[in-house]
Amino acid sequence: METSRKKTKNMVILSLFVAISLILSYLEVLFPFSFGYGLKLGLANVAIISVLYVFSFKEALVVNLVRIFISGLLFGNVFSLIFSLFGGILSVIVMAFAKRCKTLSLITVSVLGAVSHNFGQLLAALIITKISGILFYMPVLLIGGIITGIAIGCVSGVIIKVLKEILKR
Repeated sequence: METSRKKTKNMVILSLFVAISLILSYLEVLFPFSFGYGLKLGLANVAIISVLYVFSFKEALVVNLVRIFISGLLFGNVFSLIFSLFGGILSVIVMAFAKRCKTLSLITVSVLGAVSHNFGQLLAALIITKISGILFYMPVLLIGGIITGIAIGCVSGVIIKVLKEILKR
């Protein structure tokens, strides 16, 4: 009985994180917090990192994929969906591996996730356009990923702490 209750509680929390990540994605569509060159904060990553740290890689990947598909259908197009898939999947994989390295902080994991997300999107653009000159954009994406990764990591740290307290109850 208790296991069923815990599974239901986790399903509800993960569903809430899908909803939160969609709201954060929508906020970025409404109010583009752009740093120029198309860089965004990646607010939805707060939810993904939180799920990764409180639950597991599998749950974080599922929440991210559901968010990517729904936000792609609601706010994007085929290309934004492809770019988001490349960036989102690579980002979660990199963060999961980085998290396993106990010497890396949450902020470092977040930065690696942001940078790998940008790299994944750049890779998608390279595959689609076949224009190698697009790689010259990588330094801008690297700097942007570091800055946004730090910000998202800081916010995620607070949420993770609160969520772990809630789950103890």
